[in-house]
Amino acid sequence: MVAKISQIADPRHLPPKEYSRFVFLTFGAALYGFGDLERVRHMNARFVGKTWAPMRYRLALRQKDFATAARIRRHPGITDKERWDFRCTMGLHLIWLHRYAWGFHFYQDRWRAINFPKILPSKLRYHPVGDPTDDPPLVVLEQGVGECLLALMHLRAAPPRQIAALPKFRTLIQRVLPESRFFPSSDLPEELSGAPAICSADLFGRAWRQTGTFKPPSSLTTPIRDQGAKPVYGICWRGGSGQNRREERQIPLHLFLDLLPHEGRYVPLQFDLTASERALLAKDRRVQPPLINVTKSPDIVLQLVRRLAGVISIDSANWHFAAAADVPFLALMNRRAHWFWGPDADAAWTYPTATTIKKTDLSQDRARQWMHQAERAFSQRPVPMPVPLANHGRRPILVAGLPRSRTSMTMRILAAHGVWVGETMQATSANPHGFFENLVLKNSVLKKLLKELGADPNGVEPLPDSSNMPVLPGLDQRLLQALTDQGYDGARPWAFKDPKLTLLWPIFASAFPDAHWIIPQRDRQAVIDSLSKVHFMRRHSSDPEYWAMFCAAYQQRLDALARSGARVSVIDTDALVKGDHAALSEVIRAAGVPPEPDVFRTAIDPALARQTKAQP
Repeated sequence: MVAKISQIADPRHLPPKEYSRFVFLTFGAALYGFGDLERVRHMNARFVGKTWAPMRYRLALRQKDFATAARIRRHPGITDKERWDFRCTMGLHLIWLHRYAWGFHFYQDRWRAINFPKILPSKLRYHPVGDPTDDPPLVVLEQGVGECLLALMHLRAAPPRQIAALPKFRTLIQRVLPESRFFPSSDLPEELSGAPAICSADLFGRAWRQTGTFKPPSSLTTPIRDQGAKPVYGICWRGGSGQNRREERQIPLHLFLDLLPHEGRYVPLQFDLTASERALLAKDRRVQPPLINVTKSPDIVLQLVRRLAGVISIDSANWHFAAAADVPFLALMNRRAHWFWGPDADAAWTYPTATTIKKTDLSQDRARQWMHQAERAFSQRPVPMPVPLANHGRRPILVAGLPRSRTSMTMRILAAHGVWVGETMQATSANPHGFFENLVLKNSVLKKLLKELGADPNGVEPLPDSSNMPVLPGLDQRLLQALTDQGYDGARPWAFKDPKLTLLWPIFASAFPDAHWIIPQRDRQAVIDSLSKVHFMRRHSSDPEYWAMFCAAYQQRLDALARSGARVSVIDTDALVKGDHAALSEVIRAAGVPPEPDVFRTAIDPALARQTKAQP
């Protein structure tokens, strides 16, 4: 388009409608630095009238043609709304020049500017920021996710507030500012009609006046390290919202991956993955599958980032997420740095956990040096404190193990002792006493995860890559909500059994670090014989050697679980059947339930239970 416009030597000969279109497109392209800028400067200076005044005013400031800007601003036909837009534009212009004092003074009028996103709900009344003691209780979070996170970090050190924001921020605000009250900005209650409110970006101006930076007084949470977790790094190669989507704020993914150390492990934090990018990531075994929607819940993203060793990213909301979690990040700075990063274009000016390098200076060696420092800090992080024994919801019993190793019998014993198991899979000829597998968790969570990882939902062929399991924050809430929907009230322990847990144990161990894992163990040859004969496994193969190798693949994952530091009990089910209940009794006792020998016997052999009921 710019090339076609440039080819028009004398646009004055164009028909009026075409000439108007030509001028509009010429000014618009020039705003983004395209076209013959000197020619456009003269066009703007000679232009008569107030047509496209806000755009031309912004262009004049950007080209430092302050005489033209003043002439546009003083035109007698300019309305009050357009003047507010001019003030907002002037404010942004000064802020980008790092003249923050006057910049924020003019920028205050953005809430009523006609060419600026609507930030103040119509029910509310704007309140300028001044003395903190005069602040009203209500704050409106505005603009992008990054700006909202920075504002929340400033608010966390202030007294409790009323906060109006997009609904997706509800969970995050309730977690990090539990004493504050949340309101969805799109559906404010009548009680707030006419209430004075602060627009959150004004807090940055106050921070500048008080400290000379935008540096927040605290993060939103602290970094953690799950038991046995290895360092993983969040990556983002394209930043900025739609209006900031320029070449300088991105690195082509194939080059970005090539510039990352080969020994690293990475999880994408890119919010707008394309199909071709997903395909490219799927081929790179260093990269964990992107299983969470990073646009849906800022709280889920923050819970993910706080578990990462660090973040390597172009300027995007991920810098703010890393700072909010007090996690180090390698800031790949573009040429025209955002005003957040100060006069020296250094992200550490606002966020001390940042290490800033030019985008064009990224290399494997440079990233590796930074990663070594991040990994030392990661190794020193505390693991989460154990939850109280009475918090049954956070202390599940998870039964993994080889298929056909008596996992169902183990669960039958737990259920007979009163452990909650929910709605379970019905008995079949292959398991006449019942599978005791929670249907919702099995089908809606476990199988779905395996499918998303490119593995067989039935856990046979292919198996998921055990070397690069993804971090999946929010899984605990998903499971607990599914249990609640089935009637679980948290008053007693709950258990979930599925041999396929063996394949995904790192994800579930991260979600429930206080879980008690049970690994039923049966004579290996008996397991292989059973797998070779049972109909739903025989369809894969009836060859015992196939199942021997299958068991070896499962067993190496179970061995890794046993070494991970998680609480694991290995139960010899052959001994259990013969009357040795000691090992499983300890598990039941640890869950706060007294083990009962008679319950063991009838659960191990349901025929005994039927005989007992038949007695007069």
